[in-house]
Order: sequence, then C-alpha cells, then structure tokens
Amino acid sequence: MRGGEEIYFSIPVSIGSENSRVTASKGDIAYWPKEPSLCIFF
Repeated sequence: MRGGEEIYFSIPVSIGSENSRVTASKGDIAYWPKEPSLCIFF
C-alpha cells in the first residue's frame, strides 16, 4: 500500500515499541507496530 510519501506493507513480525519515535524522514525505514507493517519513507 502507499500513502503520502511512504510505502508500507504488512509483515508477519511482532516487535515491541520501546525506543520508538513518532516522526520519520526521507530515507528512513521503520516498523509500525499497530498494523504491523514495514514502512519506507521517500
């Protein structure tokens, strides 16, 4: 799926949200625990 300036897709992984942050920058790769999804920002 794609939204805004990121692309994200569901992954079969469950990881905690310790040391997390709310913001992301161009070039970041992040994990979104709510879905769970892998996000790539561009």
